[in-house]
Amino acid sequence: MEDDFKHDFKQDFKIEENNEVLRDMRATLAEVRKSEKLLKQEIITATDLNFENSSFLLSQVDGDTHTLELNNMLINFNTTFDKAISTHKLNLSTLQHVIVNLINCLQRIRRYKIRYDEEAYYKINSLFDKLSRQSTISIQANSDMNRYFTQHSLLKCLKSLKSELKECDKYMNNELEDHDID
Repeated sequence: MEDDFKHDFKQDFKIEENNEVLRDMRATLAEVRKSEKLLKQEIITATDLNFENSSFLLSQVDGDTHTLELNNMLINFNTTFDKAISTHKLNLSTLQHVIVNLINCLQRIRRYKIRYDEEAYYKINSLFDKLSRQSTISIQANSDMNRYFTQHSLLKCLKSLKSELKECDKYMNNELEDHDID
C-alpha cells in the first residue's frame, strides 16, 4: 500500500519530471550567469576604450581650437567619464592614459596660446578633482602588490597633472592681465 501511494504520488505530482525541469533550469541559470559575466567584461572593455578615445580627442587641441570647441570637447569628455564610472571602477592603466591625455591637452593650450573662459577653467579643474577621486577608488579596488608600480605611476601622473594645472592657471592669469591692458 505504501509503495502504491508513493507510485501514485510520484505520478500525480510528476516529481521526476519536475526534478528534470529543475535540473534544466539550474543549468540554464549557470549558462546565463556565465554569459552575463562575459557581457559585463565586454561592456567594461568597450567603456574603457571609449573613455580613452574621448580623452585622446582632448589632446588634439591645436592652434585653430577656439574656446567654444574646447568647451565642447570638455563636455563630451566629462559625459564619457561619468558613464564610465557609473558602470565600474576604472582600470588603473586606463586612468593613467586619460590623465596623460589631459596633461597633453593643457600643455597644448599653453603652447598654442589658446584662451579659454571661466567655464572651461571650471570644467578642467572639476575633471582634475574627479580623476583624483576615481584614482583613489581604483587604487583601493586594486590593492594587490602586482599593481604597485601601476599605482605609483598613476599617482605620479596625478602629481604632474596638478603641476600642469598650476601652469595653466599662471598662463590664464597672464592672458587675462594682458587682455585687460589692451
